Amino acid sequence: MRYFFFPVVLLMILVSCKEENPVPVLLITAPADGTDYPVNDSIVVQAESVDNISVEQYKVQLLLVPPYEAVTDSTSDSIYFNQHSYMFISDVGYNQSAIHHTVQIPQGFNPGTYHLIVSMLDDAMYDEKDSVMVRIFNPADTVLPVIEVLSPAEGEAFDNLDTLRVQVVANDLRSALTPGAIVRMKATLVADFSGQASVDVLNVAKPQNDTSRISYIIPAAHIPGAYTLNITALDEFNNLTVIPVHLVLN
Repeated sequence: MRYFFFPVVLLMILVSCKEENPVPVLLITAPADGTDYPVNDSIVVQAESVDNISVEQYKVQLLLVPPYEAVTDSTSDSIYFNQHSYMFISDVGYNQSAIHHTVQIPQGFNPGTYHLIVSMLDDAMYDEKDSVMVRIFNPADTVLPVIEVLSPAEGEAFDNLDTLRVQVVANDLRSALTPGAIVRMKATLVADFSGQASVDVLNVAKPQNDTSRISYIIPAAHIPGAYTLNITALDEFNNLTVIPVHLVLN
């Protein structure tokens, strides 16, 4: 009986503690949503527990947002960094209502748009988080890829089982006007209405000669209507260009 009773009493105590403690509300006060940072810069992170609830432990993360992607495999010297994410977890017993943390961005960190997420845990084991978006870029290359769509044509119409031929050329120049490299080209067919799933017609990593082509058969089960073929080129510094081509599927 005692082996059963002890967990029940412990559970009652934990439930009682949770009922007496309000759920925390966490708010990031810095940086502002959409802030840009170059590599080698630092991100000063500030967050606060709105009700002044004591923070027992906190976590800060940077998570790369698609369609940006990890374009290199190297790692930095910090145990908290890899090339395209960051995580810091504080010691238990932080015991302050405000969070102050600085992220030093390494030279080799992957450019792109990131979720900056701050999470907290209070002494009653309630957790809460807040997030903003930040963009990290490398000043060595801020030039967007240039896309030339050879086919299909803008406004072109297709019937059931027709062949949609996609041919795209992307060129990239770095800011220093030296040749760059395209690391991914995609073409995604998206319906301009609800009820039809999008399809990656083309998805090529490191295309040869920065040119991609593919033939796609329009499925008989598609829903007729207006569609957009979003053609994407991503370079080695995660500079991103998206060109929409509007189509009609009969």
